[in-house]
Amino acid sequence: MGDSPQHTGAVLRLSGLTHQALPTDWHAHAGLTVLQISDYAGGAYLPDLTPIAGLKKLTLVNIPLSGLLLPDGLEELTLIGNGLRDWPETLRKQHGLRLLRVENQELRQLPDYFDNWPGLASLTIQSTGLVKLPAGIGRLKALVRVDLSANKLTRLPAAVSDLARLERLSIAGNRLKSLPLKAGCWPDLQYLDAGKNKLKALPDELAGCRRMRRLSAGNNGLGDLPGWIWQFGLLAVLDWSGNGLTRLGPGLFSCRQLEALKLANNALPDLPDLKDAFPYLTRLDVTGNRLRDLPPLPGGLKGLDAGSNLLEKIPSTALSLPKLESLSLARNQIQEPPADWGDLSQNLRHFSGSGNPGKWTPEALLPLRQLTAGAGGIRPGQWEKLLAFLELARLERLPERLYPNLYRLFSGNASGAKGLLPGDWSAALSFPVDRVHRLVRKAFLKAVPRKPAIGPGGSICLLGHTWLDRDLLEKRLLRLGIAVEKSDPAQAGHIVLGRAPFPEFVPSGQVFLEERELILRICQLEKATLYREKDERKLTLVREMLLSPEPVNRELAWRMLWEGGVPAVLLPALKESWEGCREGALRRKLEWVYNGWLKN
Repeated sequence: MGDSPQHTGAVLRLSGLTHQALPTDWHAHAGLTVLQISDYAGGAYLPDLTPIAGLKKLTLVNIPLSGLLLPDGLEELTLIGNGLRDWPETLRKQHGLRLLRVENQELRQLPDYFDNWPGLASLTIQSTGLVKLPAGIGRLKALVRVDLSANKLTRLPAAVSDLARLERLSIAGNRLKSLPLKAGCWPDLQYLDAGKNKLKALPDELAGCRRMRRLSAGNNGLGDLPGWIWQFGLLAVLDWSGNGLTRLGPGLFSCRQLEALKLANNALPDLPDLKDAFPYLTRLDVTGNRLRDLPPLPGGLKGLDAGSNLLEKIPSTALSLPKLESLSLARNQIQEPPADWGDLSQNLRHFSGSGNPGKWTPEALLPLRQLTAGAGGIRPGQWEKLLAFLELARLERLPERLYPNLYRLFSGNASGAKGLLPGDWSAALSFPVDRVHRLVRKAFLKAVPRKPAIGPGGSICLLGHTWLDRDLLEKRLLRLGIAVEKSDPAQAGHIVLGRAPFPEFVPSGQVFLEERELILRICQLEKATLYREKDERKLTLVREMLLSPEPVNRELAWRMLWEGGVPAVLLPALKESWEGCREGALRRKLEWVYNGWLKN
């Protein structure tokens, strides 16, 4: 059983259903106007749909059909992946059809009744093995969109010129060698895709299509651009890839509305200055040419693909594009990245430099702090690490000057800690990566002064999160005459480094400690009087630690008692602490302490 039927008002969508799940009583759905059935595994027969008298739009995807019974009055019909070898006879009566989309079938020609659809505005016959288009196609005067791509057409009838209302035509992926057109044809044509055919030239009659917005004629072997290209003053997208182009003729520079220019896989040795010629250009693809440098380019460019050329360095013109978001320089002769990435550090998000002879370090790409994707120059694992670091750095709003040193720490290289200035350590320790925190803390504690030790009259501040029980610790410190600074770390003589987050704080001569160092020092100060039974205050403190819910406090109490002996008055608390312990390793330690006391 697949997905449940979705029925919303006059719309019913069925997907992934078995034969049993498909409705059989369509009279109950007589009010339907839109029906979509996809991935139906119920067998080779679709139930009779003629009872749905008001049906206007029908879509059948990946449903095997051997017959099709439809109600009259359909306006839109989509058939995809149905294994059709013949056109369903039921379509002969669909005189009101306005949209017909047929894909992934085995239909080599249009039916003999195709001109029964005088109101047809959109026709898609894609990937059906179509080998011939009848001359009568010209009688479908209402056609606005025609898609005949990915078929086996070797020629088009001259009658296609009679489709006076045509706005979009796709004949890509066929075997066409010419386009027989009449003068003045297609005055409203805005989109033409004739790529991946065997055309040697585009007919001059196309020059009259003055409303052309998108022209795709790549991978044909057309050579240079036709001289009449200048008449396409509204052209926004031009794809002339794979045509053996050797130069850009002057006519192209009249197309000042160009937004995307695709000239990949040609034979261009150089490019003219494009900076002022195309003020609206945002995408330029010159992959697979013979370029050794790039000319000045429009400042609004957002995507530049110059892979598979002969570039020996990243062109300075590319480095001065402040809006560039995607740059591909793969498979050139670039040895090393630039010392200064210029304006690319503002918006560049995707960079590819794969296939160049030079080996780059991830640190060289750190100035491109907006990167979200990349490939080439460094190993894939390093790319992943670099992009992860940049994402974290953006989230944490790290200053750019911290990127190199923090990236080394992020990668496990402790040398990054040496470059941190006193004002940087707080940001470094707050970076949400344990590896960075551990290396920074280790280096910092190693570099800062270790003396004098804290004692009565001193002051201390705890920074970040620690495993210490702060309330209990404060009591112990205050009993020793050591002040606890809670607001301003700069006023404390000693600081315990916990874990992130940290306040903004620049050290100025303080002594930095780890948690265990502080506890050992407190134990030293308390050792002389801690275990005398007459000192009730200290015995109360040890009893509190033994019964603390924090395992670390209990462990410290057990350690102190083992080193200094267990007073008899603490034996009940020691036993209770042992019996209430749930941590296996700590319980064994306490059992050792308790049994040792019993033996002695």
